[in-house]
Amino acid sequence: MIVLYQWEPCPYCKMVRDTLAELGLAYEVVEVPRERERREAVYQVSRQYTVPVLTDDEVVIVDEEMIIPYLEKKYPRR
Repeated sequence: MIVLYQWEPCPYCKMVRDTLAELGLAYEVVEVPRERERREAVYQVSRQYTVPVLTDDEVVIVDEEMIIPYLEKKYPRR
């Protein structure tokens, strides 16, 4: 199951959401607060406070520059 940890207004999170939509992938969203120090859910998964963070089963990926290529490689367009 793909889970995206994000803050809705974040442009980098939107890039990941757009890629997920283009690939037709189902995913869950965990919305985190704007304040980094309140992002405990993200920290528990990735040991850092920035978003986006994506989990795909046991795989944890941080930063859109790592997430998008991972998604495109693992789930190529058909």
